[in-house]
Amino acid sequence: MKIAVVLFIKDEVEEIYSWISWYKLIGVDTIIVADDNSNDGTFEALSDISNSFDVRVTRLPPSETPHSWRQKEVYISAINNFKDEFEWIGFLDCDEYLLLEKHQNLKDFLGEFRPTVGQICFNWCNYGSSDNITKPAWPSTFSYRHHLSKEEFINKHTKSFIRPKYWSGEWQTVHSFKMKNDIETVSSSGKKFTWSDTVGIMEDEPDWTNGKVMHFQCRSMEHFVERFKKRTNINPSTHLWLEYNKGHEYDDKGSKNVLKLRETMGYFFENTIQRVANEIGVFGKQYKYISMEKFESDLFQSINILPHVNLFKLKTFHDKYCGVDSRGLTVANDGNLQEIYGIKFTDKNKIFIFSKNLNRFSILHDRRLRRFFSYEIFPTGKENQFFLRHPNTKHFLTSEPVHIGGTIISDRKKTGDWEKFHIEKVNVTEETLKERLQHISMFVCNFPNRLITTRNEEITKKDLSCVTEIVFDLLDKDGKDFVRAKLKDSSSYII
Repeated sequence: MKIAVVLFIKDEVEEIYSWISWYKLIGVDTIIVADDNSNDGTFEALSDISNSFDVRVTRLPPSETPHSWRQKEVYISAINNFKDEFEWIGFLDCDEYLLLEKHQNLKDFLGEFRPTVGQICFNWCNYGSSDNITKPAWPSTFSYRHHLSKEEFINKHTKSFIRPKYWSGEWQTVHSFKMKNDIETVSSSGKKFTWSDTVGIMEDEPDWTNGKVMHFQCRSMEHFVERFKKRTNINPSTHLWLEYNKGHEYDDKGSKNVLKLRETMGYFFENTIQRVANEIGVFGKQYKYISMEKFESDLFQSINILPHVNLFKLKTFHDKYCGVDSRGLTVANDGNLQEIYGIKFTDKNKIFIFSKNLNRFSILHDRRLRRFFSYEIFPTGKENQFFLRHPNTKHFLTSEPVHIGGTIISDRKKTGDWEKFHIEKVNVTEETLKERLQHISMFVCNFPNRLITTRNEEITKKDLSCVTEIVFDLLDKDGKDFVRAKLKDSSSYII
């Protein structure tokens, strides 16, 4: 069984990495995309992702034709062009995430339907802003957890997966497809589906038994304002915001696999980083944007792995080691967590936090998709103690005590005891890790000349990704602005 999802999209670069990652994780084989002349980096991101996953993207030219008409043509074209390749094709927007209630994989779910079923209609589950004024740092499925009750009329809308060979050829709406005679249309629970007088809206109560479409129509207030600035056919008003921003019920099912989702996003985003690095010549010999400002401090006089490079372990105010587990960065209180190290170049006012295996990990509310997380250092006035501040959001790291979870979070605007950290000197006894850190540090310290002449022979793709992250963080303002201009609205994933 092969499954595709069709997407008609414009200017959603901040959503597209999580959206495609979500559908990859639930078992979709191919994403068929019509990009409606995006200018925020969406098309470039789709092209990058296509290097690691089957994304087939077409860029549409500018058009005065109404949005709904163009979407209709995209859907019809996809059915006609791919009906022989895919057994099932779904039609969803970038603010719609299919949540399966009882299955982990979409193939397992679809495989349970009898051969006479040609269309499965999933009801909307409409979410509000969950009190987010500005855009949240983490994916929509994690950040928005309050939705309308099932009985609300708007949840009678549906989105469909169809067997394209059973489509009658007669267009209805983006919410429904007319099937051939004797071919069944059913709900997610397999029950017969009855349309109301308005096709695309069901007659009966919404059915979320086996699945639903999490519809993040509202998202944050910032999203809402940006969206309706672009929608010239709608008059935005506070009444419209109040209508959209409703959420009576709490549901966190969509947030359960957020770390796996972010891991997949990082896997895709690595393609974007390497493309941008090549495009802007950041590794070129003449690149002059490395800032060499001196930071006077003796906090980090620990074991050197190279001259001017110091390695240490990070400890919280509560004297607990930091580590990584299924929650992301947390307090390593039981000895079973992945070890976390810090590295500092002695002439820089920042540290880089990384895991022992150099894999990507997550810090709660830190948007970046990285292996090395940079934080600015602010001494507390006490010896060997400091605060760590996000270089972009200016939020401080905080560490919860173990008895309330022990999670390390990047969201504090003010500092107190929980925001204090200190270091412990460390000797790296594991030769493989020591060699890799020396290797990465050597390339960074000798950047750019060392990297240009030998990177293809002497550095792996994974280590090159680490070097790229560190170098991007060492750029001065002009350099960072240059990178942001190339990454467009996706730059917050790295800088």
